[in-house]
Amino acid sequence: MTDLIDCAQQAEQERLARLLAGRPAPPAPRAKPADGAPLCCEQCADPIAPARLRVHPGARLCIECQQRAERQAAIFAGHR
Repeated sequence: MTDLIDCAQQAEQERLARLLAGRPAPPAPRAKPADGAPLCCEQCADPIAPARLRVHPGARLCIECQQRAERQAAIFAGHR
């Protein structure tokens, strides 16, 4: 339970920091926290699979949320 709460808190802090900065965070690879905690999805706060991070080191979304975002982008692109 603690990991889920930590991930959610981390995602919220990152989201607020981007909002306060007025610009999106850079897509640079993310460093794993010093305590060894997994990197978390910015949408659902679930841990991002290590295999995904090996392929896409800058991934900010888990596979499920990334697929959802791509589907939504395709729908909105079709309405232009």
